[in-house]
Amino acid sequence: MAEEIVSRVISFATELIGNAWGCEEELRGLGESLTMIRAFLTDAERRQVRDESVKLWLQKLEDVAYEADDVLDEFAYENLRQKIEVGNQRKRKVRDICSTSNPLLFRTKMGEKIKAVHKKLAKANELANGFGLTRLLSVDSNVEIIPTRETDSFLDHSEVVGRKSEVSKIVSLLTSATNQQLSVIPIVGMAVSKSEILILNEDLVDGISLVRAIQSKGKSIPRIPSLKDGVWKLRTFISENAALGNTIFNFECLRVLKLYGKSIKELPSSICLLIHLRLLNISSTYIKALPKTITKLYNLQTLRIEDCFYLKELPEDLKSLINLRHIYFDGYRFSQMPKDLGQLTCLQTLQYFVVGQGIGFQIEELGRLNQLKGKLDICSLEHVKDKEASRSAKLAEKTKVYKLGFYWSMEIEDNHNNDEEVLEGLQPHRYLKSLTIEGFGGEKFPSWMLTSHDARDGFLLYDNLIHITLRNCKKCEVLPTLGLLPCLRDLEIRGMDNVRSIGTEFYGNYNDGGYDKILFPCLKSLQLWYMRNLVEWTDAMEPTTTGMVFPCLKNLTISDCKQLKSAPCHFSSLEELFISETNSTTFEKISSKLTTLESLHIEGISELASLPEQLLKNNSSLMSLRIWRCDDLVSLSPHRDVWGFYTSLRSLEISGCKKLSYLPNGLHTLCSLEEFSVSNCPNLRSFPSIKGVALLRSLAISCSDEVLRIGIESCISLSSLEIDECPNLISIPNLQDLHSLSSLKVRSCKRLVGLPDGLDCLTCLKYLSIGGFCEELDAFPSLSSIQHASLESLTLLGWAKLNSLPDDIQRFTALTELRILNFDQMEALPEWLGNLSSVRKLDLWKCMNLMVVVHIGPRQIRVGKKKKGKFSSLQELQMIKIQGSLTKLEKLKIFLVKVIQKQCEDSSPF
Repeated sequence: MAEEIVSRVISFATELIGNAWGCEEELRGLGESLTMIRAFLTDAERRQVRDESVKLWLQKLEDVAYEADDVLDEFAYENLRQKIEVGNQRKRKVRDICSTSNPLLFRTKMGEKIKAVHKKLAKANELANGFGLTRLLSVDSNVEIIPTRETDSFLDHSEVVGRKSEVSKIVSLLTSATNQQLSVIPIVGMAVSKSEILILNEDLVDGISLVRAIQSKGKSIPRIPSLKDGVWKLRTFISENAALGNTIFNFECLRVLKLYGKSIKELPSSICLLIHLRLLNISSTYIKALPKTITKLYNLQTLRIEDCFYLKELPEDLKSLINLRHIYFDGYRFSQMPKDLGQLTCLQTLQYFVVGQGIGFQIEELGRLNQLKGKLDICSLEHVKDKEASRSAKLAEKTKVYKLGFYWSMEIEDNHNNDEEVLEGLQPHRYLKSLTIEGFGGEKFPSWMLTSHDARDGFLLYDNLIHITLRNCKKCEVLPTLGLLPCLRDLEIRGMDNVRSIGTEFYGNYNDGGYDKILFPCLKSLQLWYMRNLVEWTDAMEPTTTGMVFPCLKNLTISDCKQLKSAPCHFSSLEELFISETNSTTFEKISSKLTTLESLHIEGISELASLPEQLLKNNSSLMSLRIWRCDDLVSLSPHRDVWGFYTSLRSLEISGCKKLSYLPNGLHTLCSLEEFSVSNCPNLRSFPSIKGVALLRSLAISCSDEVLRIGIESCISLSSLEIDECPNLISIPNLQDLHSLSSLKVRSCKRLVGLPDGLDCLTCLKYLSIGGFCEELDAFPSLSSIQHASLESLTLLGWAKLNSLPDDIQRFTALTELRILNFDQMEALPEWLGNLSSVRKLDLWKCMNLMVVVHIGPRQIRVGKKKKGKFSSLQELQMIKIQGSLTKLEKLKIFLVKVIQKQCEDSSPF
């Protein structure tokens, strides 16, 4: 580690000599001293294992090297500042809290700092001679070199300590004489009330010379009074939900600053004092605007502002951050980019660029960003004038950008007259791996997409493309030729309303000389969504051998193609088929030759009376079958022994099939069945027995009264059971043998008057949702038989008469989630509710007469017009008769409950 930092500082000092007016000699002397010191390092690294003095010498040397690095970095920053600011005198000036003294005073100060470092290095050199260290001017390849300890700015969470009671542990870690030199100590803990995370007293830490990284989690930044000046050399600071004070800006050597959490709502203007900063991450904060002074961070290389919901614009003078290499933000949040973004010529990561209007905001700004790599989405392309303007982005030269997206605004439909020539000019390089085109308003795709070969050399264009998405190109009538792309794996075509036919132009020409005749040779996933006028999808030219078209296709999705009348049937490797909102003819055609299907999901298929016979017979490997909203479905198959075809089936789900009248017996033959669900099939009269389905783990039944007769009690492997909306159900079988049951839901069965027997035997039960029983009952059925030791989540669904909760709830000491719904006559929550000390989430829904009191402290709480409020902690909410309890509550939701607001005198009601 010491050798790495010393070598870096030597190189840094050498680079600066040419620009160090008045300090050239000091820098040369510093470089020479470091070079002499470096000659000792190989011997020192070897001897430190057995010589404590040498080990301490290395540690001190490393500290001095870091100090030298900071001094030189400050020097370089000042040179950079003058270059940027002095060269643009007409720029509107920001209040200059960040500027240094005049150049003469600055260089005098720097000269003194360099001399101070030089003095420390001279002392280190003397000590090295005193220790008898050997100076090696070159390293022989046969000499064993002990590898340096690896370290970085990312924290090792294996040693996490925190809170006031752990101060002695922290100090012990920092001062103990172990073989490990700790330069990073994560301090993680939640601040409660007015207590702080960590206070280190100066008299406790005499042995600490340097801390380079701190991580905190809580509502206040750790207060560290002195730490022998070492803490001010901090290089990495990471904090979650800590309100920013002035303390952090005393850490003037910071290279990495990460702040995240909803408590962070602004970034002070004094951020510019952190002149050494390389990485600033303020993602997932509630910051509304970035200070203008952020553009004074001339050394900044990485800026992350993702998931900042309230942030609507980027800094105006972002172009001043000339060392910026990576910027991450959510492109859809910003309607315009900062002006002159093209001046950031070091940029490597720019995932979004929003084209604007006016000089400095147009697509030409991308032209100078030659180092871009990775992903690039270009949005608002309706603002690009013509082909020449789009060519100025020079996408063909950006060979390290492997994922490109072109987006036109769907809100401006009348301004797409030039889309074809704009897209023509956006031709990317041939090594592209992913291409997305969305909102394109042209009638045909550009020539570079429609041509199969490059006329210059005869090679296939874009033969590296892996993913293609064509979305909402509503005026296009013909799809591009894609069948010959050798690497294409994923293809999504969505919302292309004018495409009426998918034919031979889509596949390509079999007779292209010298090329493999396999079409879509690597395609694994094909999706067609919302092709509302698509009438026909034809086969390619009839192949002479099998496997010529889609030989590797595993997943096929066809959704909302209601006019489609014909489709291909050559899918020799298809494993997953999702088809919805189309007709039975298309479904039968596609499935007619399938033999390898493992998952089938059909939804909203019109005129489908039963599943095609050949589909059942030819796909014995089918493991998942889902049938939703097929209104004309009468049965799964005319064959009574239909289950014999499904010996591999693991999951069966049938929902919303209004005409389905029966399911044949024989489920016991499904030896692999693990999940079975039937819901919203009102005409279902015959329900198969599930006795003997040994592996069944999940069963869900709704809108059926056959629960008593299907043999639930025999399914001893069940871990989840759901019975919902069975209006004529009067009882539930005894569940005493279902020892593996961990989730039970019995809801909205209006004739039930009690809970099923055998609940006392369900020792693994963790999730229970019950209620919506007979409305003649004056009280909720007793929960006394439930094994309360394991229950973690409880949902109670009441009805109009109920005015109280069952007292048995208070015995559920492991409960972490409690939901209370539809207890219409309940006016107050019981006092014992506060005894549920483990509850973290509490929901109160549609309890029309329940009153809660909201105490308003320093932070205003607003309750919406619909009487719905969300509160993040009990420091913000107080309910009748349970003050001082539910201390672990993290989430509270209130919906359709009477809310009374009061002014709270105490800012901490609990």
